Amino acid sequence: MVTITGGGFDPNVVVYFGGIPAISTVWMSATYLMSYAPNGSGSVPIMLMNPNGQTITAPGTFTY
Repeated sequence: MVTITGGGFDPNVVVYFGGIPAISTVWMSATYLMSYAPNGSGSVPIMLMNPNGQTITAPGTFTY
């Protein structure tokens, strides 16, 4: 499980690990998510997409 903090998260946000959707994401608040990464390897970017199409890529990478 990966904890993601920030701001402006919609309850229906989709989280991507290296372009692959998370297995599941739990919206805790507009500033806090918990997400299960799909299977993978190496270091990959994390991108979030709100239903309105707004996206943001987290600084740094997620390493499996």
